[in-house]
Amino acid sequence: MRKRSMGSATCAVLALAAPALASGSGSSSLREGARPVTPQRSFVSTAAGSWVATASMAAARAHVTATRLGNGRILVVGGVGDSTAELYDPPTGTWIPAGTLNEPRGLHVAVRLADGRVLVAGGGQYSASAELYDPATNRWTPTGSMNVDRISFTGTLLPNGRVLVVGGNSLSGGGVQASAELYGPATGRWTLTGSLRTPRRSQTATLLADGTVLVAGGASVGSIGWPRNAELYIPSTGRWRGAGTMTTGREGATATLLGNGRVLLAGGGNPSGLTSAELYDPASRRWSATGSMTAVHKFGVAALLQDGRVLVAGATQAGDIYSPATGTWAATGPLVYPNRLGSAAALLPNGQVLYAGGYRVVCGVKNCDYPPSADAELYTPLAVRTRARLKPRRGEFLQSPLPDSNRRPPPYHFATSGGSNRRCAGRPGRRPRPSASRRAAPALPRASSLPADAALAATTRPGSTGTMHAGPSPGPTCTARATRGPPVSSPMGAGCRP
Repeated sequence: MRKRSMGSATCAVLALAAPALASGSGSSSLREGARPVTPQRSFVSTAAGSWVATASMAAARAHVTATRLGNGRILVVGGVGDSTAELYDPPTGTWIPAGTLNEPRGLHVAVRLADGRVLVAGGGQYSASAELYDPATNRWTPTGSMNVDRISFTGTLLPNGRVLVVGGNSLSGGGVQASAELYGPATGRWTLTGSLRTPRRSQTATLLADGTVLVAGGASVGSIGWPRNAELYIPSTGRWRGAGTMTTGREGATATLLGNGRVLLAGGGNPSGLTSAELYDPASRRWSATGSMTAVHKFGVAALLQDGRVLVAGATQAGDIYSPATGTWAATGPLVYPNRLGSAAALLPNGQVLYAGGYRVVCGVKNCDYPPSADAELYTPLAVRTRARLKPRRGEFLQSPLPDSNRRPPPYHFATSGGSNRRCAGRPGRRPRPSASRRAAPALPRASSLPADAALAATTRPGSTGTMHAGPSPGPTCTARATRGPPVSSPMGAGCRP
């Protein structure tokens, strides 16, 4: 390797030598008196995010609903055999009582209306009743009852302000339902609308961008089993039409409207649990397979994150994150309270996801128990790493930021002994910029005056030339502090610049 003079390559080689000095290959005496300073940075989590516990609810509850209110709080309603409700307050991480329902509800629906109130209907012991929650008064008031009692059905807010409920199981209606009803908030009454072509329970319902409602999956009656045909509800006509054929029939799946207008249908079972997922394209009314999840999520929950990805969780040790850009899934960090069924989830204003309640799956040698849970936890997506601006003081050096595999490593930063920030211009294959006016400072000492193990013979990165040698160097110098090493010196004329 060709050697270069000290005056022309010192800064470049100092930058390359910094990792070796920080790792202990240099002299330990050079570190004495130096104080490491770590720049502050935002929260950093695993590639697919992590979970952290939050306050538990006042009551254990399963088969609940979670609805985000206009003030950012989350309304969690009911549970099997429970008639209470609670509010989760994101800023404080605490739960607040939200009144008492007129009857216990589980496997019901909860829909936030255009005026901010929340409609809760059905569930419980095959109930047809409905009631409204008013966030302004924190009270519940009865409203009109449905024409058919239902559990395990869906509720969707339409663009015209009405609420569409579809399918489900009915005690008085003779089992799995094909019927559908509309709720009018102005009148508080329910009216029957067109019926499904195929009876369904535990299906999904998704409002599309054009105002139609996609109903897919679920379980049906007799030989139909798990229907693969999907259906579209047209509000203007009150009728249903076909929406293609799914790749796999499934009940207890999750459905999420993506930013590109497609619908992601994931998990579920028929009857065994599924890891597969598929996409519905409204333009072509066709279904296509996409990547499979890392685990089975049957009767799980889903949330659309602020960055467009989708979180699916439930019944396992961890959640799954779907990326629409790549069509692939990645496992999240482990859940704090794993193996829960019938939970509820809601996206918080800060981008986190609240995951609460459900049945805990506790299995012994022969049998499994399913006690309801009051536990709650928060999912935090991968945070965007930020780099703080920090000016090191005399006798301090900046520690290197965490590596980022998605970005080029930043150049090393240096600071002069006067305390002002300066950047060394030396980079592999690049000649440092000269600088004319600098105050005089002691020259770099000879190699003989340094400890034997402090001879700075640093190897360079591939593509660079030259090796640094400790020796006499006339002219002024500046004391530089590297991000990954102790204070070292370099000639002023070698290119240290503001």
